[in-house]
Amino acid sequence: MRLLLTSAILALSICELHAQGTPPCTSPCTKTQLLNDVQTQFPDNTVGAITPSILRNFQNNLINSSMATAPVGAGAFTCYVGTTGLLGACTSALGIALGGTGATTQPGAAAAILPAPVRAGDVVYWTGSSWGTLAGNNTTTGLLQQTNSGVPSWVSGSAASTLVFPAPTRAGDVVYYNGASWLTLPGNNSGTQVLSESAAGVPSWVTAAVFPTPSRAGDVMYWNGTAWVILAGNTTGSQVLTENSSGVPSWTTPGTVTSIVGGQGLSGGTITTTGTLALNMTFFANSLAADVPMGTIGTYFVGPSVSVGATGTWYASGTITLTDTATANVACRLADSAQIIASGGLQIAANSTQSFGLSGAITSPSGNITISCRNTADTTGKILFNFSGNSKDSTVTAIRIQ
Repeated sequence: MRLLLTSAILALSICELHAQGTPPCTSPCTKTQLLNDVQTQFPDNTVGAITPSILRNFQNNLINSSMATAPVGAGAFTCYVGTTGLLGACTSALGIALGGTGATTQPGAAAAILPAPVRAGDVVYWTGSSWGTLAGNNTTTGLLQQTNSGVPSWVSGSAASTLVFPAPTRAGDVVYYNGASWLTLPGNNSGTQVLSESAAGVPSWVTAAVFPTPSRAGDVMYWNGTAWVILAGNTTGSQVLTENSSGVPSWTTPGTVTSIVGGQGLSGGTITTTGTLALNMTFFANSLAADVPMGTIGTYFVGPSVSVGATGTWYASGTITLTDTATANVACRLADSAQIIASGGLQIAANSTQSFGLSGAITSPSGNITISCRNTADTTGKILFNFSGNSKDSTVTAIRIQ
């Protein structure tokens, strides 16, 4: 029995040694070493057994080889160490190609991203595609300017002097631009003054306008040519403000209308405190009492007519009615004996009747105001008085308007 147990233990030991084969690597292990251990430490069961010791040893090697042994904190990166392919804590900066700066300090990181400075005062600016450097100013005091393309430069010396304010000399100095440079207008030192400016933009001090103090309600302030003065408000009934030819105002009792006389075209009056006026325009009207034949070609035949006298301005208007047994052209005019007020004409179809009107104004008529017509083609036309049956078919009216 003991002999059999001893033989079994010996056989197990032989199997274990056979399973282990080549000794396992010592961690940390490379990828190649770990793959070799998989082949030598894990044979088929037909060849040798796999013991817990083998599994623990391989698992420890795997963990120690795949994880950094010294992490530096949350968010720290793990890097490959050397050329072995093993992982470990990063000891160098992450390169720009991997999203880093390739530096471990702030100045180093800035130098990796931005162009290198060359002297104190260098200014970094974006060119539109990359960061560029404007070398710091090394002349006299300079100002930074920029073109409309965004390119900066230093303005110094005489160019910068036009952009620098001049030194003040006393309290109240005013700086203004004369079109080429900044200049100083010395502060006022001669009493209360105000700043004025010429049409050319040149400022100066002028004596301030001082308004007088009003004394009662209704006071009026006016300029007498040298200063502002007050005209005391009116206290003696309703008055109006008038001004003489020298521009001096004064209060004046308004005038009153004592009478109104009716003139041309009005009746009534005279109005003093009471009375009335009414429109009363003189007018004359007349109509033909019989037809007027136009028996001669080209001769004007008088139709309706009114007599208004030789004075005044009159508004005259009228209607004329015409007929002819043949097609005819007829011309008519509204006139006195010397002036044509209005004229017109029409073509009458054979055996038809037509009417039209004329109107206008005339001053100081030299005779009766009439409407006259002539036939330009035949002798069979007529001026009608009663085609409508109302006996007013050819009528003229005159109203005095002045």
